[in-house]
Order: sequence, then C-alpha cells, then structure tokens
Amino acid sequence: MLQLKKLLIVDDNHVNRQVLCKILSDTYEVLEAENGREAMAILHRSYESISAVLLDIVMPVMNGYEVLEEIRGDAFLSKIPIIVTTGSDDYSAEIKALSLGAHDFLLKPYKPAVILHRLANTIKLRETAALVNAIEKDELTGVYSKEFFYKKAEKILLENENLQYDIVCMDIERFKLVNDLFGMQEGDELLRHIANLIKHYVGNHGICGRVGADKFACLLPHREHYEDNLFNDAIEAINEFPIGISINVCYGIYCIDDVTIPISVMCDRALIACSSIKGKYDIHHAYYSDKLRQSLLSEQVILDSIKTALLENQFEIYYQPKYDLSNETIAGAEALVRWNHPVKGFISPTDFIPLFERNGFITDLDIYVWETVCRQLHHWLDNGQPMIPISVNVSRVDIYNPELTRILTGLIKKYNLKAEYLHIEITETAYTENPDQIISTVLELRKLGFIIEMDDFGTGYSSLNMLSELPIHVLKLDMRFIQSENAKRNRKNILSFIISLAKWLDLQVVAEGVETEKQAQMLKSMDCNYAQGYYFAKPMPHEEFENHIKQHNSEIIDEKDPSKDSNKDKVMIQKSKSDRIMVIVDDSTINRTILSKIFHELYTIVEAENGQDAYLYLEENFSIIDIVLLDLVMPVMDGFQMLGKMKNCEQLRNMPVIITTQTGEYSEARALAMGAADFIPKPYNREVALHRVSNVMAQSKLRAIERERELAHKVEEMRYKAEHDSLTGLYNRAAMETSINNFFANHEKAEGALLMLDIDCFKSVNDTLGHDKGDDLLVDISNILLSSFRKEDVVARLGGDEFAVFVPFRLPPADLQKRAKKLCEKLKIQLDGIKVSATIGIANAPLHGSDYQTLYKNADAALLAAKRLGKDQYKIYDMQMEMPSPSLYRNMDWLLDETSDAIVICDMKSYEILYLNSVAAKIAGKDKSLCVGQTCYKTLWKRERPCEHCISCGKLSQAYIEQEVEDDATKHHYIIRDKLMEWGNKYARIQYIQDDTARNQFKNELVQANERFSGMLSSLQAGLVKCQLNDQWTVLEANEQFYEIIGYSKEEFEARFDNSLAAVVEPSCLEENRIQLQQQLKIGEKVVMDSCFINRLGNPVHVTDQTVVVTEPDGKSYFYCTYIRKADVQIPQKGDAAI
Repeated sequence: MLQLKKLLIVDDNHVNRQVLCKILSDTYEVLEAENGREAMAILHRSYESISAVLLDIVMPVMNGYEVLEEIRGDAFLSKIPIIVTTGSDDYSAEIKALSLGAHDFLLKPYKPAVILHRLANTIKLRETAALVNAIEKDELTGVYSKEFFYKKAEKILLENENLQYDIVCMDIERFKLVNDLFGMQEGDELLRHIANLIKHYVGNHGICGRVGADKFACLLPHREHYEDNLFNDAIEAINEFPIGISINVCYGIYCIDDVTIPISVMCDRALIACSSIKGKYDIHHAYYSDKLRQSLLSEQVILDSIKTALLENQFEIYYQPKYDLSNETIAGAEALVRWNHPVKGFISPTDFIPLFERNGFITDLDIYVWETVCRQLHHWLDNGQPMIPISVNVSRVDIYNPELTRILTGLIKKYNLKAEYLHIEITETAYTENPDQIISTVLELRKLGFIIEMDDFGTGYSSLNMLSELPIHVLKLDMRFIQSENAKRNRKNILSFIISLAKWLDLQVVAEGVETEKQAQMLKSMDCNYAQGYYFAKPMPHEEFENHIKQHNSEIIDEKDPSKDSNKDKVMIQKSKSDRIMVIVDDSTINRTILSKIFHELYTIVEAENGQDAYLYLEENFSIIDIVLLDLVMPVMDGFQMLGKMKNCEQLRNMPVIITTQTGEYSEARALAMGAADFIPKPYNREVALHRVSNVMAQSKLRAIERERELAHKVEEMRYKAEHDSLTGLYNRAAMETSINNFFANHEKAEGALLMLDIDCFKSVNDTLGHDKGDDLLVDISNILLSSFRKEDVVARLGGDEFAVFVPFRLPPADLQKRAKKLCEKLKIQLDGIKVSATIGIANAPLHGSDYQTLYKNADAALLAAKRLGKDQYKIYDMQMEMPSPSLYRNMDWLLDETSDAIVICDMKSYEILYLNSVAAKIAGKDKSLCVGQTCYKTLWKRERPCEHCISCGKLSQAYIEQEVEDDATKHHYIIRDKLMEWGNKYARIQYIQDDTARNQFKNELVQANERFSGMLSSLQAGLVKCQLNDQWTVLEANEQFYEIIGYSKEEFEARFDNSLAAVVEPSCLEENRIQLQQQLKIGEKVVMDSCFINRLGNPVHVTDQTVVVTEPDGKSYFYCTYIRKADVQIPQKGDAAI
C-alpha cells in the first residue's frame, strides 16, 4: 500500500482543524498544531517527511507571519511549501504572506475542491524543484554530472578572470574488462571508489565531475609542473580497491589559456592528451601539447573570422527553386549558404561546414540562415508577393540544443509567419546516428506546424523500415543516388520502389541534383512529386531569385495570406516585448483592460469578448498560445461551453486555462473538473493574479515534459520491436544490416569479423519433439551466444535456425579459429537423444568485404564450405575457396526425396512449379514429371486460383515465414514455411510443407483434457497447494479454494507474505506440522493432521490437512496438501474470562 503524503495543519481554532482534517484525511496523513510554537517544534522534529503546511495567520501564540519569518531563515524548513489560510478578505494580508515566502493563499470558509487542487499542485511543484536540484550530481558517484560540471567550471572561470586554471581529465583503461569479468555492480563500486578518491584529492581547491562512463574531469588552480609522484600515489590508492586485476589510469592536462573556449572542448583536449599515452604503462600523465595543437591551427584561422563574418554579413543566402514535376511550376526553394570572404573570395561550404559542426559554431551560422530566410519571407508577405515555402538545414549539432524549438518558434512569431512556410531539413545520417533524439525533437517541431524533410536520402544507411517510424513529411533523394541509377540500369527498379514506398507512407518526394532532361522525365514517369537541380535552375542570390519568381508568377498558386485571417478582426492584439501570448476572454471591457495592464509586460495580449471568437482564434493559432484567462459567464459561448470544446480538441485539451470568476464554489469546482488549472477571483488583485499564472505555467511545463517522456517511451518500444526478433530478443536481419553498415560508415579503418551460424539437426528437433521444443532450443542458443560475446558485438537471428554475430574489431586468424572452435563446443547440446550442434562460416573485414552485402555473401560461402565437412564444423572464408562440386548437386535431388517434408519451388509471379520432391508429389497424387510446369495451387491444393494462405511476394524475404494451414478437402493439417531463394537469374519461392495432422489432433485433444481437468479442480471444495519444503514453505501452485480459506486473493497473498505458507499458519501449529512433515519424508507415507490458519481478519480457520512429501528429480523436496475446512472454533483472547 502506498504511503500517504504528510500535511501539517496549524490553526488555534479546533473546529477549523477538524473541517480541514475531514477534507484532507482521505488523501493525506494529517498532523495538527494549535499554535505557531507547537508547529515549529513538529517541523524541526519531522521536516523531512512533511510535504506541505496549511498555516493560519491569526493565532495567540506565535502568529502565522512569525512562523513564516522563522521558516524563511532555516535552510531545511524553507524548502517546505506553505499555504496560508485566513478568514480575512484583505488582500494586504495575502500580499504580506506571499512576500514572506508563502506559496499560496486560501480564504475561509474552505472549498474542498479548491483546497485539494491547490495542495496537489503546490506539492508537485516542490517535488519537481527537488528533482531539478538533484540533477546537479551524478547519481552513481556523487560528483558533479557532466552538464553541471561544465556550467560550474564556466562560472568559476568567468568570476576569476585574473587566475589561471587547468583541466585535468582521468580515463580508466580497460574499464569494460572489469564489468565483463566481475559484473556491472563491481564496476559501479570501483567508480564510486575512484570518485571518492578524486573528491579527497581535490578537496576545496577545485571541482570534479564525471564526464563519461569511465572518465572524470577536474578544474584545478594552474600548476607549472605536475610531479609523477602525485599520479603514482593516486593510482596506488585506486588499486587498493579489492579486485583481482590491476587498474591503470591515464591523466591528461589542459592548461587553460583561453577562457572563451567551451569547457567541453577543454575536456576534449585533456582527453586527447589521455589518448596519447594509453597503453604506455610507465607514463601516467600527459599535457595537451603544441604538437597536438598544431593540427588545430589551420582550422582556427577560419574559426577566428566567423564572428566577424557574421557581423559583416559575409555569409550570403542563395536560393535554389524546387519544381512541381506535374506542371513544372515553382513549389518552393532551398536556402543554401555561401561565404564571400573579403580576402579569400568564395569559400566552399564543404570547407567550412564540417569544421563549424565540430566546433559548435554551426548553430550560430544556422540561426543566421534561419533569420535571414524568415526576414525574406516576411518581406514577401508585406509586399503582397506570392508565398512559397523555403527549406533550411538543421545540423546534427542543433538537434542536441534544448533551445532549438524555442529559437525556431521565436523567429516564426517575430516575423509573423506560419510555421509551414519554413521547412526543416535534417540529413539522413543524423537520423541513423541517434534516432531516439531525432524522433523526439522532430515530433516536437512537427506538433508546432513545421514541415520536416529528410535530406540526402541514399547517402546514409537508414533502413526502409526506419522511414515508417520517422515523423517526417518529405523525403529528399540525393543526387548521387539518381546519378548512380542512370549509370546502373538495374537500380532503376530500386529508385521506383523507394518513390512508391514513400507515396504509400504518405510522404512527398523531392529529387535533388537533377541535371538532365532524361533524369527529369524518368522521375516524372515514376510519379516523383518535386525536383531541384541545375537542369531547372541553379542556386541564386535573393534579388535574382525574386526576378526568377516574377517570371513564373502566373504559374504559382498564391496561398492565403496569414495576416488576412478573417477571425483576426474579431480579436484585439496588444504587442509586447515578450514572445509569449496570453488570450483573455471576457465580455466585460473593464475586466479585460485590468488583466491586460497586469500582464502586458509579460505577454502579448489577445483579447476576445466571447467564447466563440476566442475558440476560433485558438484553433487557428494553438501552436503559439501559452495560456488562456477565461470568464465563465458570457452571452455567446460561455466559459463552460468553451472548456468542453477545448477538452474534445486534440490540439487544445492540454492548453493551460485559468478561470476568472466570482460565481461561487460550485462553478469553480465544476470548471476545475472540466480541465481548468486554477482560478483568479474577482475583483482582481495584481500580486494574486501574477502568482496564480506563474504557478499554472510551471505546472503546464511539467505536464508537457511528462507527455514527451511518455511519447518517447512509446517510440522506444516501437523501435525495439522493429529491430529485434520476437522469439529470442536478438537483433533481426534488418537491424544487423543497419548496424554493420553504420560501423563501416563511421570508421575509416573498419576491421571486424562476421560469423554466420546454422544449427545442425534443428529440423529433427521440430519434427520429433515439436515446435515448442524447437523454440526453446532457439532461445537457449541465443543465450549462449549473448554470454559468449561482448555488449559491443552484434548478435542477431537471421531467421529460422540461422544466426549471425558481428565482432567490430580485428581478430588475428589464430584467435578467430580459437573462438570459433570454442563456440562450436558451447553449442553442442543433447536434447532428448538428439545431438544438436552448429556449423559456422566466417568472413573478415575489410579483407573479405567492407560493406554488409559483400561480407554476408562471403561468410555464407564459408558456411557452405563448412557444411561440406559435416556437422559441428567452421570455416574462415578464402578467396580461393572451392565451392560445392557438381556431383554434390547431382545427389541433391536424391537427398531431398529422402526428407520427410514436402519441398516445392515455384515462380514468384506465375506460381509455376519449378521443382518438387517426391513427398510433395505424393500430396499432389501425381508423378513428379507431371507436376513441374503446372501451377502449385491447382496441382497441390486442387484450387482454381492462388490459395488464401499464400503470402504475397512483397512480404517474403530470405528469412522464413511460417504459417499453419488446413486442407478443407482432406482435413489434413500442414505447417508451411516460405522464403525467397535465387533460382538461376531470378527469385523463386521455396516452400517446406510438413504434414502436422497427427500432432495437431493430439494438441486439440490435450487442450480438451486440460479444460476438463481444470473444471474438476475448480469444482473441489478443498484447498489444493504445492509447496517447496523450505523454511518459508513457499507456495508454488494453489487453487482458488485455498485462497478463499485464508481470506486473501492470490495477488494479496504474494505481495504481503511473499508466497510463504508458514506465514499464515497459527504459530502453535507450525512447529508441530514441521515435525510431522520431516517424519513423513523419512517414512514415505501420507500424513493426516490438523492445522490452523490465521485469515486476513485475524481469526483462526481450522482445517484437516492431508499431505504427501516427495523428492523430485531436481533433488528438491516438495509437499502436496489438501485442506478441508472444519467448523469455526473461537479461541479465547487475552482478557477473556476462562471457560
């Protein structure tokens, strides 16, 4: 049961305290104090457990103001939220209480709904503030977190400009080995040990933080020289940690000579120094040297001039039009940046963009581009020119900027634009590098109305499955993909397929880099939506672009001007310096004026005189509105009606609304129940109104964070299911392909090994023991593979009984052979007389391939070669490897005829039988030669059209898809496994058909028998229990009658007693029962004894107990009990008269 939060009520009036207790006691644990002095004693004694205080102002012994002053001066007590209560309607009292630190104010007589609502909000805000405070520290080690260390270090440098400091970073070598050998818990303890040592050494001289999984950083006063002994002593102290291996640590030192460099870059430089001595066990520290710095100097020349370049507008924005391929009219444009350097002339974006991305300046440049584009769009809007959307780039660095959405929405508001006119381009590689972060950010931008484009599709390694998960609107095909398509005719179908897939996913497609008429016509024939490139128009400055638009003016559809919205005439907008917008809805001009004066410095005010006009404005501008102040009583759509409509609208239901009212408690409670966040009473008081709005805005932000977390959790679940095999939990084929391709893309010298495994005799397990046993075997094999490799290695199930492992580092041939041999040994499994093993084929990267397809093909060839040697074999790919001989293929037909399954190979499209074995011919009832060339559905299944169970070719892959089918004519039950295979120069469908009629019939009979047996158990009046014979008598199985006897549900019994039968046996019976069970274990006969339970009401329940004790094959002892209830007998309690 959850523990109730604790409140303290301070009031000298006993009746008032009783009223509050009655309102709050169902929700909170309530403490009482009749004066301020008594309250302070309780607070000093129990402040950690008290969630809030309800404090009366007027009291004879230490009044409420005195209590507030004392609490404000106490570091611990000041964290407890105080809500002041008073019977006075004097606003000066409320203002004084708030100035002394009160969090809220309640008037007597008390309104239950309002009190509960205010308390819940106040406590939630306090808990959230505590959570934010906890973010400063790294949860595991107790030193500063990375983010807070950066902020704290930056502050120290700014406040001590005359002092010199060093950044010292520490990197633990081979830390992963600790986790692998001794477990994560031991690794965590080592990190805590090291963190404590660092805190001890640093003391009050500096600060320290954890900046990586096994990396720490310190900011310390500058030293001219760091002695070796200092680091040697530290490493000796680290190695005092009780663990079986030596821990080596390297230190990197960056002497800060430029405080304007971000702290993160300083730490990176110190870590670069660490990396320079890794593996040199006689050297423990190194400086970020001039030699290391030299490589950055050439980049710094460019970086030094960026601020000047931004101030002098050296960056010019060029626009390249996008054309609608259906009519070749201009449908939009992409903004491209050019650097016109006063000395070097035009600098190519390829020279400065990657540099800016690495050094963080890309955000400044991107914001400059975004604002320039918004200014240009606003210029067109003001001059009545046709509006077309402009695409701008959002770099990978921008994605991690928590201010991204605020910056973009701020620009949209500043230039009075609709978000849909600013298209956001994010490159494909960014999506694949950190899909979780991207999806979260893009979802937020999409909600705000921005159009999202995936740029440069075809240059990264995103899978087609990922397209369905990403919340994008537009897919941009990279020009290199298009050029490659022209160069290789066989890729034309791939391009057409991607465009068709995008259409099916309701995505628009833009082909960029179109250079010839042939390319444009081909894209048009494929129903591509838009194109851009030199064939249509080159990138051009804005003056030339405007002239270009004018030439096509008659062809561009002039979209509705947002500034001419019909509803804007019905609301009044008062601009302010703030970007935040407050909508005030009240039919009284005086009330609107008062509220506008209170909030005009904090918000841009939008006034509406009735709910109807306000609701229309909210619908059209929901993405930019922060809060609504709503009167309840109005002639046209009152406040209740408007709240109801907002509650039913997806975009408006979470918008914070504060009601302004003087209609009484019932109306307030009703509005709060309909979703209002709080209320401001009339007549208005400035301080009270500001306080209420501030609280509600804080609560609204908190709820938005919670919604985003929930959405992120759902997205993570979807991503996991898309990437993992549902049976084993391993990666699936698509996820492995993406992972390997990403590995090659992100490493210049990519070295690794791909192991492909095929399970020997797996078919015999399925045929002999059933598919459930087969599934269990696959899960066991998965666990063996996971335990045999590191977390960095990629383990996947490709389908059926095929597995693969990718090891992303170089293994010498001898080590690789040793590992393969060891893995074969681990995968030797005896299963009910069947000897299961594995055959392995191995290919090395980059020797045997530097992309997934090549590596997979060669590992598969090695696997085939290993299979030729028999079972339980392995082979490493050799470019001279001899493939299976023709004689093996001549014997294959004979081998396939000897199998127990029917095997059929047919054309994907025509269903023409290309091959079948004798078992399949038997199902058809014809000679094999008469079946080849006929359709499979007519020959095998006697149908006139393709069977319903046939899987469409589009869903088949090189992994098996299994289904169960019953033949209506013969009533035979089959298990059919389909997949694609290469057959000559085309793909064909191969089907393995297993007659499963007998097993299916037995399964049905078993289900019926289980149902009958379950019915028999349910009809018994006795309680049946199986327990393990241990000290607790752990209940393993029990029927409903047992739980009825003891008076607990199954869930309650498990939660309260941890399934311990001994816990509910009356103590005087328990010892006697234990003795009888031990005797029965020796004798081996059934025991009949009396026992007594204590039920949930505390009453005894007497039963007759028939028990049998057995020792099962696992070597453990169990007992089976039948309990029959006797008539209830009352046992005299303490204090009762003797009978």
